Amino acid sequence: MKELDVAAGVTSLSDWALYKCSNLSKAVFAEGSKLASVGMNAFDNCSSLASVELPSGVTSISWNAFAHCGSLKDLYLPDGVAWIGGGSGYDFSKESTVTLSVARGTYAERWAKDRNVRYTSREPEETITVSSGSSSATSVDDQNKVSEKLVAKSDRTDVTMEGYDPSDSNAIDKGGKASGEKAGVENKQGNEQEVAPNQGRCGEAVTWSLDESGNLIIDGNGKMYDYSDDRPAPWAELSKRIVSIHIGPKVETVGAYAFAGLDKVKAVAFDDGSELTEIHDFAFSGCKTLREIELPKKVAKIGQGAFERCENLEIVGLPESVTSIGEVLVEQESKRPTAGQASVDAFAGSPLVKVEAEKGSYASRYADEHKLL
Repeated sequence: MKELDVAAGVTSLSDWALYKCSNLSKAVFAEGSKLASVGMNAFDNCSSLASVELPSGVTSISWNAFAHCGSLKDLYLPDGVAWIGGGSGYDFSKESTVTLSVARGTYAERWAKDRNVRYTSREPEETITVSSGSSSATSVDDQNKVSEKLVAKSDRTDVTMEGYDPSDSNAIDKGGKASGEKAGVENKQGNEQEVAPNQGRCGEAVTWSLDESGNLIIDGNGKMYDYSDDRPAPWAELSKRIVSIHIGPKVETVGAYAFAGLDKVKAVAFDDGSELTEIHDFAFSGCKTLREIELPKKVAKIGQGAFERCENLEIVGLPESVTSIGEVLVEQESKRPTAGQASVDAFAGSPLVKVEAEKGSYASRYADEHKLL
């Protein structure tokens, strides 16, 4: 295959989708493309690929998506990219031919600068700003909202591109409703019905909001509230719409059970310079479609069951700062073990997990003892 034509309705390129398509020299995305994510190693070893312009709706680029693309010279990253998986910086640095095109002031520009990856800056596209209390989120106008599964139009019929289903009926309220206020929608009979709020507070100075593309944004300053089996997080009723999580730079803890059971989440992003130090008990428990996560540089403690039952989680990047994994961090009345009882392993029921950590670090020793390397 020499050319890949991706249909407008395709929302994600699957992991390893074009792996070792060494003759692929051109990737074309249809006008109005709804593509939101590029999977792990999606273009790995596409050694003839010279230039790629990702469509404007792309928000996440997974681990090593463009690894070993020796002929790649130009890669356009749209303004809305909010996460680039670990390992990509190494590949782009080693492949000296690659130059990234990034918008000024965006995550992609900061990412490239921090990793000494060659890039050129351009003016950002027009954006929409959505505010909630002290938090704000910016998204490109044409962020995707689709609910279909399609296949890329190419002569390789086994390249499956998966869609997701974030309904937009509870979109962020641009009319300025108060934090946590419930919105009303009309049913077929014309009667107003209450729906779950799509913004509110999740800490003394921490807020949350859910944008139209299914991105749950945690922003503000300080610690998140801790939740439990019996007292779930306020976005629990919106769980089927949440496909990604973005945690702001001044958030210091991820609360217990904060994202437990969000089984459609595929990406978790942290801002550069993140102040996050602790991930509390069962924070990401049951995030069944999450495949990889790279924790910020200041994280020191990871609570019991933090990543339990993440059935498809394959790679966890842990910084040198980690000093504790799997201990009970929050005492509360719960069906789960608390202080004085045996704790639940941080990665219990997550059979695919491998840990990436600096050799000689606590995290590396933990991974070795638990056979996670």
